[in-house]
Amino acid sequence: MFHESRVIQLVMDRDVDPTTIDEEADRITDGLDDVERTRVEQAVATMNAMYGAPARIRDLAADLVQHWETRRTAMQPFVGGSETGGAPGKAMIVCATREICVSVYDALRELGPEWHSDEIDKGAMKIVFSSNTRKDSKRLLAHALSDSRRKAVINRAKDPEDELQLLIVNSMLLTGFDAPPVHTMYLDRPLKGAGLMQALARVNRRFRGKEDGLLVGYAPLTENLQRAIAEYTEADQKDRTLGQDLDRALHQSKSPAGTDRTSS
Repeated sequence: MFHESRVIQLVMDRDVDPTTIDEEADRITDGLDDVERTRVEQAVATMNAMYGAPARIRDLAADLVQHWETRRTAMQPFVGGSETGGAPGKAMIVCATREICVSVYDALRELGPEWHSDEIDKGAMKIVFSSNTRKDSKRLLAHALSDSRRKAVINRAKDPEDELQLLIVNSMLLTGFDAPPVHTMYLDRPLKGAGLMQALARVNRRFRGKEDGLLVGYAPLTENLQRAIAEYTEADQKDRTLGQDLDRALHQSKSPAGTDRTSS
């Protein structure tokens, strides 16, 4: 696993800890009492303000499109792509809240209208998140999926010949989701510890000529990544493959044919 930092600046008060806010946001459930619900809603609102500021979303989308176009071209020799009729591998975009998932989708759609489709079995990008039909806004419900439609999208992500390239998520599919064609994760939420390592495992499955995945950190992740790696076994720490710096990876990682592997 290689790590590339491309942090997009956050706008936040000095006293705000984004990791704490993220942990609070993850506790949203129907069973909360009014006091708890108010507290969590305030935390989510703060996350939306920090990570979902319109100017930041525009910067993130523009950088992501440029990065992904380069990345998928670099990975095509290893995972296939246009010559085989399928997607040149796939990527996950992990956002801080469901509202930000939609904002990122909309921004990407503006830059690449051809990536969008109203049909569940078409389009190069889809959102997968939990929904509450009684409480969610129309904006969120526009991307709500029934169990069968969610399964259809997940199957598309696992199919290397399907045109789906970008899977946008908030918290779903970060554990237990096995889609070997996924080789890149754009992480724009503050994860740490076991949760971070579980997320990274989504892109670390071997597939065809792909041996390693790439984590692109749009949120500040370096310190959390180092702490998570420190919790690994002694053998894992000696190997130092998971989370190594991208520059080091570019110089040290070789393809099966012996040529440099490019992870732009």
